[in-house]
Amino acid sequence: MSLSDPSCRILVISSSLDSALAFIQRTVADGEREYSEPEYKIPWTITNKYYSANVHFAAHAVSGFSADLLEGVPAVVFVWKRGEVGELSYVILGMAKGRRRRR
Repeated sequence: MSLSDPSCRILVISSSLDSALAFIQRTVADGEREYSEPEYKIPWTITNKYYSANVHFAAHAVSGFSADLLEGVPAVVFVWKRGEVGELSYVILGMAKGRRRRR
């Protein structure tokens, strides 16, 4: 798996990069993971009784986010704290409008 392959990417968007990285660290749950700066990509293997898949998380803050980051990405996770929903809802609405324009 290549960390540059968007088809294996789980994009994590939050109000801050620290919040996105903290969510990823809690999800991989096997100690501290190294990530490659400045892209903040963290490899992970999803394993259950049915299959195993190599994926990677990519952390992004809302500021500086663009719909181009979604190209070819199968999964997006929004992480926010109480009171931040308003800010992230603008990003979600913008993403939806961008997707409709591309079709």
